[in-house]
Amino acid sequence: MQIPPLAAALAPTAIKLVTNLFRKNKKSSYEKRLSGLADIYQQQAQSPLDENRIFKEGKRQIDRADEKNREALQNSSAATGATDEARLANMEGNNEAYGAALSRLFNSAQRYRDRNQSRYLNTLGQLEGAGQARDQKFQFDLNNIVKPLSGAANSFLLSSLFKDKDGKTTTD
Repeated sequence: MQIPPLAAALAPTAIKLVTNLFRKNKKSSYEKRLSGLADIYQQQAQSPLDENRIFKEGKRQIDRADEKNREALQNSSAATGATDEARLANMEGNNEAYGAALSRLFNSAQRYRDRNQSRYLNTLGQLEGAGQARDQKFQFDLNNIVKPLSGAANSFLLSSLFKDKDGKTTTD
């Protein structure tokens, strides 16, 4: 049975189309994972520092400590009969300590965000490198499958072009 020359001519093209579909499906899955990672990072990076759960807990602890310090200052001022100036000086010192604690908390939250950004970029680089290596291996494996098929289809096409109706090869 002889395959029509048109079918034989289209075989290499069909093989290439199928390989492109495999390649596209593989890339889209990889790109979806990278996109998901980027979305998570963007959500964390764009949220205000004071909305972070760890920051909120730290602020709550600082606020509780500040409240206890204010109560202790008021009680000790009342017990010792401190003047208004002495009470204000103690409150000012307490306010400075509160501001310094909040500043350290914000700095810590910013360092945490910077470390996350660094980890994200490192992970992204590793994933891209792994993805490129995987794509190269896939391309190599695919070429090892496609080349022999394409070569066989081309050989068949060429041999079918030089056959007469009876299937005998023409040598002239």
